[in-house]
Amino acid sequence: MLLTLLVVGVGITQIVPAVQAAESNNELNIPAPPESGPSMNNFSYNSNTTNPPVTTPYPNVQVVTKDTSQATSLWWKNKVNLSNSFTFRFYVYMASDNPDEAADGITFTLQNDDKGSKALGVSGESLGSYGNLRMDKYGSSSDKQPVLDYFKNSYHGGINNALSLEFDPYFNGDYSDADVLPTNGPYTTGAHMAFVLPDKDHLTMHNRTTSSFRPGIAHYTNTSDWFNNQPNGNSIYPAPGRNDGFGARATPNLVGTNSKGNSNSARWEPVVYHWNTTDGGNTGLATMTFGYPDSSKNTGGFKQQSFSSPKIDVNKQFGSKMVNWGMTASTGAKSMISAISASQIPGDPGVSKTAADLSKLSRDTDVRVSDKDGGTMVYGDENGKKTG
Repeated sequence: MLLTLLVVGVGITQIVPAVQAAESNNELNIPAPPESGPSMNNFSYNSNTTNPPVTTPYPNVQVVTKDTSQATSLWWKNKVNLSNSFTFRFYVYMASDNPDEAADGITFTLQNDDKGSKALGVSGESLGSYGNLRMDKYGSSSDKQPVLDYFKNSYHGGINNALSLEFDPYFNGDYSDADVLPTNGPYTTGAHMAFVLPDKDHLTMHNRTTSSFRPGIAHYTNTSDWFNNQPNGNSIYPAPGRNDGFGARATPNLVGTNSKGNSNSARWEPVVYHWNTTDGGNTGLATMTFGYPDSSKNTGGFKQQSFSSPKIDVNKQFGSKMVNWGMTASTGAKSMISAISASQIPGDPGVSKTAADLSKLSRDTDVRVSDKDGGTMVYGDENGKKTG
């Protein structure tokens, strides 16, 4: 099959060379994303390995994990201004031959780290965003603050000046996720989502035994569910208060099967992320919605999820109102296939290459992109008539 893409820029029309059949480089059998969007060539790609990025036939898709012990990050070429409210829309895809054992997860992250577009956190439970959390320290109940100070001073390797939204299918109850789920959650898989401020000032700790401690990291969904339904044996220090918004949102298994054609098959799940500016841009609040309103469209039929972050002091948390945005992901001893597809970004994205769902194209179809279209793709027929 011969496919031609017509790219319309500012005063420039370019014919992009023909593309071979979509199946030719889809080794992971990832389905086409539901929407077209900006090319992943507009993101910088970072990895803790020397392996090149896995390709797909869809230029608006990036595979972010495949093997064990991976950490990756993607950062858009332009920063976003937190003084303004805005909306991102994107899709996440997570698949495994054994979803119950899949790990570790994906984040959507805003950050003003000194490393900029090179920022990358630790692999495993740190999701490519947070620092090292695998530490132990002995002490008595009277030593809690000195032990917490020890963990804070030892914490390193994470992305600084950041806010992450995590999609975490694996419950690391021994370290990072200890006691973060309320007891009233409708799901018991351990899978969860939450906002996280991935810095040492938001570390927590819990008792491993009566005389030893391990660190965790605070999860937020800005409700009182966790406070009103605290897990049995909760020993989190500092103790979260009723109005802290502490706690993760329990979810069904976020990972679908690699096999196709059944209700548990992996699917592209939509995410809508709003940044709502307050106090003249000095503070802000992030809200998210995950999944379709029609639960039958979601992997395993889960119910659409929505929650928000704590109110953020922009200068205190980020050090600037101009921040990088993008995604991180990781695996550890266990793995999964995960991928990202962006569909809507705020402002002028400055798209440098086209991105399209090639499965929607035919011999007589072309694709146009222009500034007025926000850099996303407009499908058209050979006469330029818009078709989608």
